[in-house]
Amino acid sequence: MKNICIFLSGHEPEAKYKEPAEECSKMLAKSGFDLVWGGTDVGMMKTVSDIFQENGRRLIGVTTERLKSRAKESADEMIVTKDMLDRKRTMIEKSDAFVIFVGGIGTLDEIGEVLELQKSGIMNKPIAVLNSEGFFDGLKMQLEIMELVGLLPKPLSEIVYFANIPEEVSEYLKSFSL
Repeated sequence: MKNICIFLSGHEPEAKYKEPAEECSKMLAKSGFDLVWGGTDVGMMKTVSDIFQENGRRLIGVTTERLKSRAKESADEMIVTKDMLDRKRTMIEKSDAFVIFVGGIGTLDEIGEVLELQKSGIMNKPIAVLNSEGFFDGLKMQLEIMELVGLLPKPLSEIVYFANIPEEVSEYLKSFSL
């Protein structure tokens, strides 16, 4: 079983961000990945989970007590956690790899968590950021500065991969035996 966790917005982003995320989701689903995601049936979370479901992939949603009214009823599995911290931990435990699409503060929090686990050696799972239209350029620059001044114990390239187009995400993940 290959579970890909996608961190992303529950809102609808502009087409320049949405379309690459849709394309990437199709590639990942066709590559045989099952989806672990925030479990809601709204915005981009709905769009991405629909794509995986349309391609016959398994959906593992992880939501919270507070958000369960927005949960996708057709998910193969829906895990309800007590809060966002448990939700994040459960998503990480259930996943073999991580892909990050455009999102807000919640997505930024999730990125920070997996980057820290990867940097510290607590986790060793591929992390790919789809940097559509330079959305994550600021984050990438900050991480590069951290690497430059010696604040990362290993090269940034061993922690996270920044992809500019969906095909780069797919190729990166193919380089791992998942």
